Amino acid sequence: MVKTQDARSLSAESQEALSMLAIRAVETGTTRGDVAKQFGVARGTVNRWVKQFRQKGTRALKA
Repeated sequence: MVKTQDARSLSAESQEALSMLAIRAVETGTTRGDVAKQFGVARGTVNRWVKQFRQKGTRALKA
């Protein structure tokens, strides 16, 4: 099992940067599962970031 971190423990700036990098990876074709593994977060977190981004754009990811 891959250990994930709670992204909420990161600074606001780090959370924003991490979520944007993850979204770019998904948008360029990387699976959400692979993105989660690459960034060490849960797949549900990636799903939430992508959903928020698609609904409200980058402002949705501002910490």
